[in-house]
Amino acid sequence: IHQKHADKIKNIELIEKYIDGELDDEKTNLFQNMLKNNPALAEEVNLRNEVNNAVKESDIIDLREQLEKIHKSFENNPKKGIVISIFKKKIFRPICAIFILIILSGALIYIFNINSISNDKLFSMYYQPYEATLIIRSGDDMDIMFKQAIQKYEDKDYESALSLFTQLESGIMVNYYSGITNMELENYNEAINLFQYIINHNNNLFVQQAEWYLGLCYLKTHQNEKAIEIFKKIKKDDNSYYKKNVNKILKYIN
Repeated sequence: IHQKHADKIKNIELIEKYIDGELDDEKTNLFQNMLKNNPALAEEVNLRNEVNNAVKESDIIDLREQLEKIHKSFENNPKKGIVISIFKKKIFRPICAIFILIILSGALIYIFNINSISNDKLFSMYYQPYEATLIIRSGDDMDIMFKQAIQKYEDKDYESALSLFTQLESGIMVNYYSGITNMELENYNEAINLFQYIINHNNNLFVQQAEWYLGLCYLKTHQNEKAIEIFKKIKKDDNSYYKKNVNKILKYIN
């Protein structure tokens, strides 16, 4: 993985540590100053806070279901029923009322926010185009055209870049940058095919990145089952730069 791309992953990890309160006072102050001067970074933090809140609210719903199961098991067991009947008289009812109020409040927040934390918003939080670096080993026409395509890619002239990439012979690097270029142009199905080509060839330096971008393509196109499958595969790789990100995404999509 190129250094610039690795730095972006580290920035994402820094945001997560800030949100989770894992930074010391000095680093927290430095980061807050960065937020004041960097609106894009501040927006990124806000989006991540929204997702984290939605996940927490979803966990509350799961807890309520577990409590209902426990309550039913007490009712169906005569011995436990005696105990719970005592609690119902003096202790259980007021505690239950307070707890239910908390649960319902969380449920209402979850209902009102779930539509705002969509696949599209998750995608916008985690997607970054790959930073291109050039390694041109010879001066033949193919290398010159590839260099031109990469330059257009770096200039964010993605239509021109794609036009050049399609004239080049299919290969790992060409397909990889073509895949991200297609993502920038919202040609997600074409990008899926290109990343799948790289993954199928397996023994190359871009498999890990191709899996990540493939998962994001599935997320963007609402193919959640396929997205979950590829993200779980990434999650099993302890050496993956994307492991922490997929853990966050997997808590939300279903």
